[in-house]
Amino acid sequence: MTDNLDKKASRTANQAKWWKYTAWTLPFSALAFIAFAYFIGLDGWYSQAIVITVTFFFTASVLWWWWALHKIVDIMKGIEVTANRLQSIKNHIQEFKNIFKDDNDSDRKRRE
Repeated sequence: MTDNLDKKASRTANQAKWWKYTAWTLPFSALAFIAFAYFIGLDGWYSQAIVITVTFFFTASVLWWWWALHKIVDIMKGIEVTANRLQSIKNHIQEFKNIFKDDNDSDRKRRE
């Protein structure tokens, strides 16, 4: 289980690194693309650059949103598994406690 968790954590860290890199470079690249089309004076290209940039950013934001939701679901599943295991451990501890209590009570009754 810990190997699976380690793999998921490593994969998530790698994916987050790429999203961070994309979020850092993409706006500057898009701005340079739009500025280039504007300053060159290509009105048709400028309009196309705006449409392409907006479409690309919208697509990237939707993809990021679904990625983030998927990671939240993974985290919640991990929390649920942990809660179930902790409940199981709690139940086992309670059983041991009852066994020890019953064992101590039976020893006292025999000695009397």
